[in-house]
Amino acid sequence: MSLTHVHERTITPSDATAVTKQKTITSGAGHPISESIPAGSADLLVAWTCDITALKSLFIASDQDLLIETNESASADAADRLFLKANQPVDWMENDVMDHPFSEDVTVLYVTNSGDDDAQLEIRSLEDATP
Repeated sequence: MSLTHVHERTITPSDATAVTKQKTITSGAGHPISESIPAGSADLLVAWTCDITALKSLFIASDQDLLIETNESASADAADRLFLKANQPVDWMENDVMDHPFSEDVTVLYVTNSGDDDAQLEIRSLEDATP
């Protein structure tokens, strides 16, 4: 069974017509996460993994600011740190003009919500099931 993500990037200037570009990514494996992150949480473990050489599509979003650390929590050993801003998702796909968001395979996420409101973390990924 194949899974599909349609990445759509749009800009709508106030003085011009909207410009929209789409790219469809299809793969055989996906790993969705939909998790509530309580206000004031520090280094909350979220069981999400990723083989970065097989990753084809990634979308990470939250309605609150979050710090996401990969593989190690709150230490210099964290492989990567994503400072996720509320309603400003990480939107990456293979052959993207943007850099890959991770520098090494992800074995676990640690999420910190320093805000006063609970956050809704959403992750959608597609990986090549036969890399």
